[in-house]
Amino acid sequence: MTTDKQQQEEELLILKSILTEEIIDLSDENDQFEINIEFQLPKKFSLRLIDNSNNLLTSIQHLPPLVLTVNYHEQYPSSIDSPTFVLSSCYLSREYLQNMCRKLDKIWEENLSQPIVYQWIECLKEEFLLINELCLTNIDINNNNNDPRAMSSYDPNQASHVYEQLIEYNREKETEKFLHEYHECSICLSNNISGRDMIRLNKCHHFFCRICLHDYAQMHINTGSVEWLICPDLECQLTLLPSEIKIIINNNQLYEKYERLLLQKTLEQMQDIVWCPRLIKINFSF
Repeated sequence: MTTDKQQQEEELLILKSILTEEIIDLSDENDQFEINIEFQLPKKFSLRLIDNSNNLLTSIQHLPPLVLTVNYHEQYPSSIDSPTFVLSSCYLSREYLQNMCRKLDKIWEENLSQPIVYQWIECLKEEFLLINELCLTNIDINNNNNDPRAMSSYDPNQASHVYEQLIEYNREKETEKFLHEYHECSICLSNNISGRDMIRLNKCHHFFCRICLHDYAQMHINTGSVEWLICPDLECQLTLLPSEIKIIINNNQLYEKYERLLLQKTLEQMQDIVWCPRLIKINFSF
């Protein structure tokens, strides 16, 4: 007959084989562990900020993981008591986490005396598949029925800061995903190019291979037409950022030439500039 301890060990072994780096042991006895639950959101959803001075809305597809900490007791899973657990988040409210705790309780009640942790994880992931909008506000909700298992570090007074943090997290995840995928360059039409060999432009998010962008930028700098350093996409007219051009050409001398030409073009377009005849003439020869 399989003992409770054996079932715990088997469940934990299965969880580690599935979750790999997302599960962390917190005890040498294999009875306490932490799971970082990553959300596989199929589509972008709205992140909204509402406070005294802002009503902002943006679309994101990646959220920081929800942390589920589980502690087995000696009679799990044979007893009527579930493992003790804690749900932690830095951006979800305590009220939201409490609702999720109640859902996990219900799953245990429907599956008494059965290993339950994996079902809990799936429930939490499915919960986020239903999200259309996550709203951050500076309104502090007083909840007298505080569940100690719901550990939220979200501070309503820092709603705008959390909003910016979530946007930055989403940006980092998008970049990470882009680097690990393969793409097609719309200039040379080469496909299966690693994201690490592509450059995605900040303003418009169009992307091209490094070689094509280098040749494109070098041509405009050498011919003096730096004002035409725009996104190569035919339907896009957004200019390239100087920081992007520096990365694209990867040549200090060529970049210095670009800066001198850009300064010259900028000064030529300024109608209200009056040159002082006593000043030494700027030499723009190359």
